[in-house]
Amino acid sequence: MHMSVFTKENLDNIPSLGPRPYPDVPSTVFIIPGILKLSNNVNPKKANGTDLIPCRILKEAAIEIASFFKLLSEQLQKTG
Repeated sequence: MHMSVFTKENLDNIPSLGPRPYPDVPSTVFIIPGILKLSNNVNPKKANGTDLIPCRILKEAAIEIASFFKLLSEQLQKTG
């Protein structure tokens, strides 16, 4: 005889959490000139971030990677 280690919960009486205590965050629009402006402000002598990408690379490759950052930010907003 096979027995389950899981219980079957009754989903009919789940309490409501009520209204969210935090306001919704408006969508942010990223544009290539804005990304390039921020990239221009990166200090290439600073340490890597948690992504381990050297700041010097982010600054020097800004033109080449700005489109990627724009696309990535758009995709993250769709999933988040």
